[in-house]
Amino acid sequence: MYYWVEICREAVARLRDGDVLDLNSLPDDAFAGAAKKIATPEEVVSRCLASLPAKFSTDRYERDITWYFSLGGSDGPRGGLVLTAGGAQWHMGRPTGNVDCVVKTSVESFRRLVEDAWVPDPSEFFNGNIKTSDLGLLVAFSQVFNLSKVEL
Repeated sequence: MYYWVEICREAVARLRDGDVLDLNSLPDDAFAGAAKKIATPEEVVSRCLASLPAKFSTDRYERDITWYFSLGGSDGPRGGLVLTAGGAQWHMGRPTGNVDCVVKTSVESFRRLVEDAWVPDPSEFFNGNIKTSDLGLLVAFSQVFNLSKVEL
C-alpha cells in the first residue's frame, strides 16, 4: 500500500530526474482498495455532461440553446449539449445543426464549472484559459443548470 505522501515524493523525484510518475503503473494495491484507474479526459467530460440533465431548472428556461464544448486543445474531447423546453440532451462529439455557443477550455476547467460550481474570474477569459463565442450564453449555461448564482 502507498500513502499519498510517498506517491508525491516519488513523483517529485521523477520530475527532478526528467521523468514522470505514471499512476497507472503502480501496483494494484497502491491505493488500498480505491480504484486505481485514472479517468480519461473523455470519461471526465462524459460524466460531467451526463450529470447536467438532472440539474436542469425549467423555471430558468427561456429558449432552446445548443452548446458545443471543445476541451483540452485540438486532440481533446468534444461534447454537445442541446437544451429544449423538454429538457437537456448531451452527447460526445460536435452537435448536429446550429450551435449557439462554443466554449473552448481545458477539461479540468470544464469539470470545475460543472462539478464545483466554479465561477471563472475575468482573468481566465483575458489570458485565454476560457474562450467562448457568447459570454451571455455561457452564463446562461451556469444558470439553467444551477451551477452557480452568476447573474448578468
